[in-house]
Amino acid sequence: MFVGRHKEIQQIQQSLKDDKSSAILIYGRRRIGKTSLINEALKQYTGTKIIYAAIPDEIEKNTSNLSKLTGSILNEPWMGFTNLQHYLSYLAKREEEIVIVIDEYQDMRGKDEKQAIIIDALLRDFIDYKKSNIKLIISGSAIRILQNLAENNSNPLFGRFSSIINLQELNYLEASEFYKNSSIKDKIGYYAVFGGLPNILCLIDEEKGLKANIESLILQPEGLARYYIDTVTSTEVSAINNGNMIIRRIGNGKKHYSEIESAIQEEKARKQLSKTLNELIESQLIEKQYPINRQNDKKKSFYIIKSNLLRFWFTYLDGFSGIISPHAFLEKYIMPSLNTFISYRFETIVKQYFATINRHDVISIGSYWYDNKETKRNGEFDIALETIDGYEVYEAKYYEKPMTLDAIKEEIGKALKIEGIRLNDFGIVSSSGFENIDFPIKTISGIDLYSL
Repeated sequence: MFVGRHKEIQQIQQSLKDDKSSAILIYGRRRIGKTSLINEALKQYTGTKIIYAAIPDEIEKNTSNLSKLTGSILNEPWMGFTNLQHYLSYLAKREEEIVIVIDEYQDMRGKDEKQAIIIDALLRDFIDYKKSNIKLIISGSAIRILQNLAENNSNPLFGRFSSIINLQELNYLEASEFYKNSSIKDKIGYYAVFGGLPNILCLIDEEKGLKANIESLILQPEGLARYYIDTVTSTEVSAINNGNMIIRRIGNGKKHYSEIESAIQEEKARKQLSKTLNELIESQLIEKQYPINRQNDKKKSFYIIKSNLLRFWFTYLDGFSGIISPHAFLEKYIMPSLNTFISYRFETIVKQYFATINRHDVISIGSYWYDNKETKRNGEFDIALETIDGYEVYEAKYYEKPMTLDAIKEEIGKALKIEGIRLNDFGIVSSSGFENIDFPIKTISGIDLYSL
């Protein structure tokens, strides 16, 4: 099942049609759907498709495998190049329409930096001298390495990509296609826990419900979502010095720099904190956020784990081992606070909703921080839209039942008591909707969120 990615598919297909196109670069974290995206985009491609997934640190083996694959597809059984330059030189002279895909390119170039630069240079020459009928797609999950190919002007491949796709998780609306028959409550819950990873979402069994899917996919030792988490933590996070320790602190609620720093006992790790945080951000494991009206205020900035699935793991399961009864663990340690966990992810869903509806007057979307020194009142609105005319803010409420008129009046009263801020509009988003009300305020229900 393939869902969404319409913009990315169009981008790839347009590049394949363009005679001036040089090469396409696609990168993103593991299990995010890079290979599926490429296969979907190539369905309409009428030329020859050579799709190869590289193996780690074996340049001659990779060249041999790629050459044999190419030979079988082009009906050239003699092909058995072990020299990458010779292979690329031969391929560049072919007359037919060909697209070659090198998946997990970081494995093709290897860990030895000198060898990696040589391979990058060979690809550069191939791109520069190949005929326009030959197209190249490079993809991979080593985000920092692949970003460097496009952004570092000292890298041989700098400036060679006519199209670059930094593939992100599906948004809440796209993800809901994997459980489209579920209730609004369950749709929100599934996204809050499992996020937008297509290869994980396709494993969800709607008939079981949220609790049972958490138990079978995450808590069970053989759960496939758990396997994904183990892979990410043991490879991507562990590859960053102090990465596991820092992301664990963030997962345990230490969001601000000072909070993270104070939770670290080792002096060396504290001194390297900024570097570690930057590497986690570059690897798209965490992200740094600011209130949209305080983007230069370092004290108000904070860090969050980017993936909902990883955030769920570090919130509830990191440090636990040898769970005898996953069901008992679920009931004791997860269920009492699961609604609270989901409610915070619901705020992200609402922000994605406003980004999806493409309001042309919106400049940015985030949270809004207020601080009145005279009244000593401060706090934060969950969702804020900076528009051409000012700010409009929304409170996101993840409720079991429709919101009552009294509850709405209470929220409006809280907002009116805040002095020293200028808001153009105020609204409320309620996951379970609203009781029959007649009140001059913007209201958005859970049904509205999923009816775009």
